[in-house]
Amino acid sequence: SEIGISEITPIICERSERKFLNENRLKKVLVSAMKQSLKSHLPKLNSVKTLKEFYQNDFKEELFIAHCNDTNKNLLLNALKPKSSSVILIGPEGDFTQKEIDKAIELKFKPVSLGESRFRAETAAIIATHTAVSYTHLRAHETLMNLVCRLLLEKTITTTDTLTTHRSRKHT
Repeated sequence: SEIGISEITPIICERSERKFLNENRLKKVLVSAMKQSLKSHLPKLNSVKTLKEFYQNDFKEELFIAHCNDTNKNLLLNALKPKSSSVILIGPEGDFTQKEIDKAIELKFKPVSLGESRFRAETAAIIATHTAVSYTHLRAHETLMNLVCRLLLEKTITTTDTLTTHRSRKHT
């Protein structure tokens, strides 16, 4: 919740160490993080699902799967699109199995990399989330700055045109 995500779905994969998560404890952690970071939005905590159950969702967002296998992958930062929501799958310690990755790709999840290093699952989730949220904010900020610059430029052109027209009238 500190970073600004809207939804979290804990997923049980083939290599997950824990097959059960205490959802009440997770909710308490989310509330605590929200309070500590002074955020007013509490992310929705979905119930724990198997990866197979998760794949049955009707996704409308951009879909990514971050994994460690040596395949052709774009950096997440380069794969994101401005002003879009994303679902980013982060595997458990030991990563996804090849079967899980293949199924995700079949379902239109784009394989992505988080960089050169291998990260713990918790760290990978933070990096992926921060990348997606920062990218969205940077692009929104860029768009706003472009708009402000364009408006200032238009105002300058309009002011210059008005001054030129005003000066021309004075000389006639």
